[in-house]
Amino acid sequence: MKSAEEPAVTAYDDSGKLTHRGYVWLEGAKAVSIGDASMTKSGQLVIAGGTHDADGVIANFIGMPGKDGHLSQMVRTSPFLPAYICPADDGTVWSYGIDRDVNLRSVPGGSLLRPFSFTNGQVQAVNTSGLAQGWWRLLQGRHPGVVSLYCNSNTVTLYNDDAHQLARLDIGSGTLKIIDVVPRPEATDITGIALTSSGDLFASYLFPKRVPPVFGLFRLAVSNSGQGKWLMVGGTLGTQGGENGVAQLVGTDGDDLVYRRNTRGGAVFWSK
Repeated sequence: MKSAEEPAVTAYDDSGKLTHRGYVWLEGAKAVSIGDASMTKSGQLVIAGGTHDADGVIANFIGMPGKDGHLSQMVRTSPFLPAYICPADDGTVWSYGIDRDVNLRSVPGGSLLRPFSFTNGQVQAVNTSGLAQGWWRLLQGRHPGVVSLYCNSNTVTLYNDDAHQLARLDIGSGTLKIIDVVPRPEATDITGIALTSSGDLFASYLFPKRVPPVFGLFRLAVSNSGQGKWLMVGGTLGTQGGENGVAQLVGTDGDDLVYRRNTRGGAVFWSK
């Protein structure tokens, strides 16, 4: 974005009505980029992004627009780059990202998961040394949807389909549990992932080698031994735009899944 009058984020309700316009601009900025956006339970937008001024100085931030759509609260996160964000029930905003040096290169060994407060800045840095650092440093993964961050009232869930790892942080105790996930036997591409308020993790996948390409919905099951495995949900296979297929998970609304039947856009559906 190169203008303070250009909305950075727009949001719609389940009837298709425009509910939010988020304008993000910092004083002295030459340009602003948006990395991620999320919504609190009370219906407020939270936005993560970065800006650079005429001298090329970069600043990263997490902000919340007020009633007029312009930022009313903001916390600078630099040198931490917040790639993904998730607002928690206590008012903090969790973020998955990386530290960067003066040359904008990733700093190895830093915490990848951190909560921020609009009043107190960074609250803590979670020890993420147990993650497969090589894969987790690829913030966006090899294609969209590979890396996902989701929260509910008790848990922060971080998933990386390239690393085949799921990390669950118990907010109350601060304990981070890392679950290794069995790769799917057939080559698939993830198109979306979503965590319900009950803590169930779902993902929509594309089977690109089938003719025609087929989409399906999977649920992550964790065994007693602590290993994760994706199980297909019956009745969700379908082709692009078909009546039964779940082509792309968009998110959740409580325990309802929000999805599209077409990855190219179009109508959005709600289903338990």
